[in-house]
Amino acid sequence: MDEPESPNATKSLTTPWSSPLPAWLDTSTPMATRRQALADAMRPAHPQVRANILGLLSSRYPVSNTTDAATLELRAAALCDDLDDLPEAVLRDACREAARSCRFMPLAAEIVAFAKPAMDKLRDDHKHLMDITKPDVWREPPAPKP
Repeated sequence: MDEPESPNATKSLTTPWSSPLPAWLDTSTPMATRRQALADAMRPAHPQVRANILGLLSSRYPVSNTTDAATLELRAAALCDDLDDLPEAVLRDACREAARSCRFMPLAAEIVAFAKPAMDKLRDDHKHLMDITKPDVWREPPAPKP
């Protein structure tokens, strides 16, 4: 049975866990926490973590008998260097998608292409969060037309 609402109860819009709203609009958490969570999500992966993720990706593909260890190490270092700006979660998801769809070891450009939608969403979320938290700027009203 429903309890009667008190007349002084504050009405609020609850957001169910399945809400399509982005995390930066989740008003149940403090703004500083939301800002920190978004900053953490955008932070590039640690070099060792990045190397581990790319190592797992490269282990899915065969290596030519004519390729020596120095060349493989150089390729791995170049790939790690090319992807040094991607956050860990985005890199992990992009590598997972690349492993599912690429027949051969993907190039950095292919991995970046898989990561682009997630990075665009993170950048949009960051822009929107900054837009709602920056102070309003007073502007002069437009001059009257003669």
